[in-house]
Amino acid sequence: MSGSYLSAIRISIPQTPIAAGDAIKGSVRLDLRVLGEERVGEVRTNLRGILHSSIKRNGRPLTDTIYLVKQSTSVWRRGMPSSSSDILKVPFKFRLPDHLPPSFDFSDSGDSVRISYTVEAVPDRSSTRSTRVEAALTVVPDDPVGVDIKSGLESGWIEAWTGKTAAEHFQRTYGLVGDVTMNLLYPSLPSIPVRARFPFTLDVTTVSSPMLRNDDERIWPSPPTHPREVLAELQQRVHIRIGSESRTYTSPAQSLWGGTTDVGPFVKDWLPSEGDATAGKWKQDMTFRSSFSPLSTPTFRFERVGASEVHVEYSLRINVHFGPHHSLELDIPVVISSGLSKSRGDPPASIVMMSVSDPVQQPGLDSRLSQVELPMSWFRSAHDDTTSSNSLRRVITAPETGPSRARSTAADNSEVSGRLQEYDLPMDYFMTDEESASGVPSRSNAARGAPSARTQGHGYTRSLELLDNSIALMNSELRPGGRHLGVPASIPLRPVRSASPGARRVRNYGAADVPV
Repeated sequence: MSGSYLSAIRISIPQTPIAAGDAIKGSVRLDLRVLGEERVGEVRTNLRGILHSSIKRNGRPLTDTIYLVKQSTSVWRRGMPSSSSDILKVPFKFRLPDHLPPSFDFSDSGDSVRISYTVEAVPDRSSTRSTRVEAALTVVPDDPVGVDIKSGLESGWIEAWTGKTAAEHFQRTYGLVGDVTMNLLYPSLPSIPVRARFPFTLDVTTVSSPMLRNDDERIWPSPPTHPREVLAELQQRVHIRIGSESRTYTSPAQSLWGGTTDVGPFVKDWLPSEGDATAGKWKQDMTFRSSFSPLSTPTFRFERVGASEVHVEYSLRINVHFGPHHSLELDIPVVISSGLSKSRGDPPASIVMMSVSDPVQQPGLDSRLSQVELPMSWFRSAHDDTTSSNSLRRVITAPETGPSRARSTAADNSEVSGRLQEYDLPMDYFMTDEESASGVPSRSNAARGAPSARTQGHGYTRSLELLDNSIALMNSELRPGGRHLGVPASIPLRPVRSASPGARRVRNYGAADVPV
């Protein structure tokens, strides 16, 4: 099989993040003409979730791979009802498990961790990655609480606020001393949703060393007067463990000065000494008001007994320098959440819709197959039927959908060329030649004294529940060209390559064209 068929398969899935536990709905666009030329018998869609971690130990990598989710479904098989168009668009649906870790990618100093989710379309006989069509999927934790928080922040926070304070008494080597207090005020919330506008207020207050009021010396310490003088960032901490080996990395994720920043007012007060109004201390205060929107992977902890561990945590880090040797820092742990919740009350799908893009409208059968609804049992594997007590198989017969030929007006309006015929056939109808040779009679044929399948002209059928969805042969009394439908039974034969459902082998039979 060549790789040219890859251009005949395209996957369409949502480009927005999807919450764990939610449904993934997409579609696969197939070029049936190319797939036929490449003799592709089936196309499946797979949902894959993988966690791959690696730690460099003594110059050699220590790796571990965990499969988080593996699901598969068939979207097309040779023998499914066709139409006049070569392009077929088939929808599919997967349900993500609950409590999946979010999509994540990290690498530093030779150590790495990657959590990825993909939906791939795989033609049959394709076992290598180069012969698959993939589409990346972004998964985040389910966060119903974060949805309400995000709504409250977007409309303007009017609830309670939390304050964190850090204070320090500085002393220089040549006797100067000073006091610094830093206070961060932010909404009282259990988490900060991704892409939500999170406001905060930073207030820095300093009290100088004792000095004269009219002293021209620079006041120390003094608060910052511009945001660039304050290091304010969202800090990410990544912990990786494989077996007994573990690594922890801390790095800035993004600046907190992401939104518009209001500076001021700057307040300066003189605090006189007792008994001497000319001596005292300067008290200075500066306020910054701003906001930021987290863009990082939500906080998560993934642990599995006997496997890798991955923890991702965050904190708000505020650092202000007062000269080269003195600084004050605030470090406040926070939880970053997805702010996205899975859909509620989504009914399970019982019907798969197949629609053809831009069908070419022609009279007769082809123009009526631009849209076909198939029951989910079409995609059920053969072993699902072993427990069924139903002794009948339902088949649909249709005229030959070969290359277009000249048709008469009468033929275009005939029942045969314009309608699918449906029958319930007994299971022994599909008896193999080996069973016939062993003397086991076929009840459906024996009862009517029908000739052998090798000598009788047949229309062809498509079975909805056979393992390979291949072509089944029908007796002339039941096929659309049979005498019960008022169509002459004497139809010219032509060679057709068909499958025997019972023996599961491909054989050559004679099959009839539709009268034209």
